[in-house]
Amino acid sequence: MFFSVISMIFLSAVNCVTQQCSMIDVKTLLEGCDHLIGLNITSVGGTMVNDHNCDVLLPKQVFTDEPLFQYPLADSKKFYSVLMIDPDAPPQIEGEFYLHMLKSNIPGLALKSKESSKTVGIDYRGYKPPTPPRGSGMHRYMSLLYEQADDFGPKLNGNCCLLKG
Repeated sequence: MFFSVISMIFLSAVNCVTQQCSMIDVKTLLEGCDHLIGLNITSVGGTMVNDHNCDVLLPKQVFTDEPLFQYPLADSKKFYSVLMIDPDAPPQIEGEFYLHMLKSNIPGLALKSKESSKTVGIDYRGYKPPTPPRGSGMHRYMSLLYEQADDFGPKLNGNCCLLKG
């Protein structure tokens, strides 16, 4: 029986601000952003990934359904955006990645909630579970959490048009 193992790495950034919108690659997306401590990502089966175990290898079946995103330090009066990417997806052209999810307008209050079973917000790209092709090696799945600007747009390191690939 074939059993794929993937590397679940969840990196997060918040409050990265500039005014210009453009296409960027993953490396640039992460530059200048602070690592966010406290983001919890929980699978439907109860497996939690956070800053204490984000480098652990997990089977792809753990995250077949959209996980719950929780951030206890969220500002209850703000809104957030989360995206999940796989920078290791073929064809592995430098700077391109596979977009697994993009959700915006997540209320800070919802991210702080401990009773929720699903992260509420607007799905711009519904959750696509890990499906690494056979023989493509381990894959990192990066989750990025952004606080949205007060004028609705997310503070995405200056890139409101960041989807490349």
